[in-house]
Amino acid sequence: MKIFLIMLALVLIIGSTVSQAQIPTDSWSLGFGASYPRFSSVNIQPLNKNIGGFLSLQRNFSENVGLRFKVGYSEVEGQWINSSNVPILESTGFLSGDLDVLYYFAPCSSLSPYLFGGLEIGYRTLNNYQTTSLDHNETETALSIGGGVEYKVSPNWKIMAEYGYHQTFNSEFDGTVSPGEINGKDAYMTLNVGMQYSFGQGKPSKICEPCQGITAAVNEPVDYNKIEEMIISISLRS
Repeated sequence: MKIFLIMLALVLIIGSTVSQAQIPTDSWSLGFGASYPRFSSVNIQPLNKNIGGFLSLQRNFSENVGLRFKVGYSEVEGQWINSSNVPILESTGFLSGDLDVLYYFAPCSSLSPYLFGGLEIGYRTLNNYQTTSLDHNETETALSIGGGVEYKVSPNWKIMAEYGYHQTFNSEFDGTVSPGEINGKDAYMTLNVGMQYSFGQGKPSKICEPCQGITAAVNEPVDYNKIEEMIISISLRS
């Protein structure tokens, strides 16, 4: 029993060491997942029945810095009141492309938090909007910031979850421009959950090598007889 526990401990130690040593200096990754968007700073009442999804291609240039291109679609709903005091359901469909820079704070850990920021450009479609002078379809640009966390489940797969805040350059995203509004800017938020598959990985990271700086004595011969005596001694005691 004691021998089994000793062997199990050695396997776990060796396995964790190998897992940490496999963290690459650079890599590519493909991502996909579901998104929950919601109006954040708009002229109408935000609603909760919203859906979305995304695909991403990411290039990590080092253990800490990455560049990500993400394509997503969001359907965001809100409500406004017409002149007859009747609630009107408004929805904005948004096909977006994001280019973000990511910074990882703990790249050597299996659970790695990060921050991101970048530019978003997309094509939005308004339905049942209040300000009729707006175009039904229009290009939209926004600044994006946020943060998230990645959890490494294998050398190639990660689970990710992140929060993003997107501020547009005008007040047309919700389909309503308030009278007298000057330089208004709409905003919405996203909660993303998904998976990432890494490929094209570079050399193993030196800064993530747990045994860096430790030198083993490789010239000294191994005394197998002594090891055998130790195993027999443990067996007799048990």
